[in-house]
Amino acid sequence: MTNPFIAREENITHEIIDDSVFIKIIPNQDMFGMTQVTIDAFDGIATTQTTFNWTIMETLQAPIISSINQQVMNSNTTLEIPIFVADDDTSFDGIKIDFESSNEDLIDASGFILSKLDGNYQVSLVPFPGVSGRSLIGIKATDKNGLSSQVHFNLVVLPELPRLSIIRDFNSISIDWGGEGILQLAPTISGPWIEVNNADNPYLPENLDAEVKFFRVISPIE
Repeated sequence: MTNPFIAREENITHEIIDDSVFIKIIPNQDMFGMTQVTIDAFDGIATTQTTFNWTIMETLQAPIISSINQQVMNSNTTLEIPIFVADDDTSFDGIKIDFESSNEDLIDASGFILSKLDGNYQVSLVPFPGVSGRSLIGIKATDKNGLSSQVHFNLVVLPELPRLSIIRDFNSISIDWGGEGILQLAPTISGPWIEVNNADNPYLPENLDAEVKFFRVISPIE
């Protein structure tokens, strides 16, 4: 063995099966390169020798990306998420980061703003204004060798919170709310809550039950 850094002699073994000899060589951990291997065979009378070149190719590893849990944000806001990426043979600046969204009506490529922070990455998520819903987000890191890894996480964008106002005018009231939502009423703060079907905004209740004392607006997630 001309290059002992590739493999030690004690890691070279052989096995005889029928009339054939099988040589087994275990390289040293994380080593690669070329070495010349010489094998001697002796039958008790004569010796024969053969030599061959043995090349161990470098094992390339794809980048490692940390997992990301489900993210929840409000509509018309920006969410910043750190991305931790490591790669043994590609510099920090040499790694390419790509994004994808399963719901491009909620957020598309323009809604991912990548920046560098403290030796790693940070992405700002900017969904379309006034839109709520869910999307499966994919983040892919590609190194200089073209190897890549990918992680996915669920993004939930909540609707903008409605703003409820109640105006009393003598014996009548007017209920107004901003944003999207469903109007409900109840006799107590704990319910039971009853949905007001097809309520206009503002809502001008007529013949309102005297037991109704509470109103609320809910915004279901799409």
